[in-house]
Amino acid sequence: MQSILQAYQELERKAREANLKREGEIRSIHDEIINRYRPGGSFLSGSRAELEQQKVKDVGKSMQQLISSGLFGTTRAATLGTQWEADVGAPARAKLEDISMERLSQAQAAKAGFVERIEEPYPDYGALTQAAQAQASKPRRTSTTRAAGRGMGTYGYGGGSRYGGRNLIAG
Repeated sequence: MQSILQAYQELERKAREANLKREGEIRSIHDEIINRYRPGGSFLSGSRAELEQQKVKDVGKSMQQLISSGLFGTTRAATLGTQWEADVGAPARAKLEDISMERLSQAQAAKAGFVERIEEPYPDYGALTQAAQAQASKPRRTSTTRAAGRGMGTYGYGGGSRYGGRNLIAG
């Protein structure tokens, strides 16, 4: 009984260690996602860099159009950057902030849900005890009960054979 309990406890310890390892891995994945969408995270940094590249392209293209039309020396050329910011940059940044905050909230909620669902199951020693008692209460067969159950003729005791009364060796 003691060895069964020790084996049960060892299996429980190994399962708990594996679960804690998985929990740590899942928490770190959630943390990576959360950090990606936090202010200053990689999502906003990368998106802002792309937005700046687009600004350079768009303002440059507009500048080329002004040069082609002979309006480069006018005040319009000086306002291209601020106009782009008002028309494209500011709304795009606001949209990126909204997306980032929405995804951050989703990631935080997912992590909170994961943590909430973690259960620390207690060992069910009652079930183990019942299994041990059931095992102990089973009648055990000894060599005498085995021989009696097969009619004493199985291994040369008496004249019978375990093959339906026929002696296969004798024919």
